[in-house]
Amino acid sequence: MLQVRRDKRAANEADGLRPGMFDKYIIRYPQYNEITGRYEHENNTLYIAAADFKKFCEHLGMSVNTMVRSLERSGIVMNTCRINLGAHVSWLPTSRMKCYVIESTSLDRLGWKPSAVQQMAPPQDGVSDK
Repeated sequence: MLQVRRDKRAANEADGLRPGMFDKYIIRYPQYNEITGRYEHENNTLYIAAADFKKFCEHLGMSVNTMVRSLERSGIVMNTCRINLGAHVSWLPTSRMKCYVIESTSLDRLGWKPSAVQQMAPPQDGVSDK
């Protein structure tokens, strides 16, 4: 999962241009440059690729609709949108895709916190830690 500071890169934040270069916009790099989700720290919003969420649900033996309804009964709101998960990171090309969005109130209810708040080291040879 890609973790970034905010939804858009600030004017004074230069793009790292390739893996391995320091980029102060990025907090945590996606493992193996595979981007399945995006977390924006400033607005506490999580985006999950719909295709990967579907795989997760199938792994648990349930449909996406059943999972979404179950979460909604628990007060967790999941909306959908189309977004480029790698937006503002030029070396991580992705296209716009359907995603599930979990915003701050719902993340707080889940008790979910990002695994890294400090800046993580850039990936070497296209690989980062978990």
